[in-house]
Amino acid sequence: MKSTKEIKVSNKTCETIIGQDKALDIIKKASLQRRNVLLIGDPGTGKSLLGQALSELLPSEKLVDILSYDNPLDENNPIIKTVPKGEGREIVTKAKLQALTSFKKQSTFIFVLVIISMVTPWLIRRQYGDIMAAASLIGSMIFLGAFILFLNINKRIKTASRVPKLLIDNSNSKKAPFLDASGAHAGALLGDVLHDPLQSGGLGTPGYERLVPGMIHKANRGVLFVDEIANLKPESQQELLTAIQEKKYPITGQS
Repeated sequence: MKSTKEIKVSNKTCETIIGQDKALDIIKKASLQRRNVLLIGDPGTGKSLLGQALSELLPSEKLVDILSYDNPLDENNPIIKTVPKGEGREIVTKAKLQALTSFKKQSTFIFVLVIISMVTPWLIRRQYGDIMAAASLIGSMIFLGAFILFLNINKRIKTASRVPKLLIDNSNSKKAPFLDASGAHAGALLGDVLHDPLQSGGLGTPGYERLVPGMIHKANRGVLFVDEIANLKPESQQELLTAIQEKKYPITGQS
């Protein structure tokens, strides 16, 4: 052997781990049975590496995209839907194109109204004089302004109900996700909802657009690795336990 280039190294993480045969056996079983794994050991024993190996053993074809929709019955309770990976981006793109088409039609209609509002006072002036023409001009401007305001408000409401927010996009994911949530605070770990207008991007932002996915959502159908679970706040531990009991894909943790 002339150099280390001649040493064959597997692309699979599970085949490069040495000295943890029993742990590897458990990881392989967990990937088949969708089990959670608690890893206990000193630093450097390969706990996070085992978590990465677990994510590579999970099927990537079962990944999904997660979207949030406006709920016309209760704007503070958005509708959440899951679709096969790649379809989420297509749904959002199609909805945006439909909204853009509708906006172009409205813009054309407004342009026609502007032309009419500009021509009408001059026609009235020729028939009834300057006073009636001035009154007609003022009335046309008020009507046009009110109509444009109505269209903008209507467009905002309709667009919000048509264009969903893509919370999780797995269209480019070739393997199950692996997220290291070590030291994450409750909002980053479990997700959040923006309430302050400055956070949400402006006053009146629809409720479904204020949703912020957490690491536990981004790791859906993959592996969420939480180092030092005991350091989490008791409230976060309880919420994480609820997620562990309800989910179907692994969460690995170190204690």
